[in-house]
Amino acid sequence: MWNWWKEYQRGKRREQLITQLLGAAHEAGLLPRDCANAQAMLAAGEYECAFDIIVQQLYEYDTEISASLFALVKQAADSLLLTPCSYFFLGELVRSAGHIPGPVRKEVAALVRSLQLPR
Repeated sequence: MWNWWKEYQRGKRREQLITQLLGAAHEAGLLPRDCANAQAMLAAGEYECAFDIIVQQLYEYDTEISASLFALVKQAADSLLLTPCSYFFLGELVRSAGHIPGPVRKEVAALVRSLQLPR
């Protein structure tokens, strides 16, 4: 009898999480056009598409993210009933005490190569 209410609440929670994710991604450096595209999908109720745009563009542009943003990605994916394969690759972009993000490693490697003397 109250299944419609549970579905309604689940939908509102899903929308709230994707909205929070979009805001956090924007602060992390998601490009304005990608934010606008994700916002358009969100407004149309296409939460999975909005999620996909956010996650894919963060990865595409090697945007460094925080552990809290990665946790929010996981929460949003769980609310959408998505598997970890839809976002696990973002783990490369998380900076922590014991992990240097992939983009930073690439930049350091390029810098070291440029400093090596020709033989």
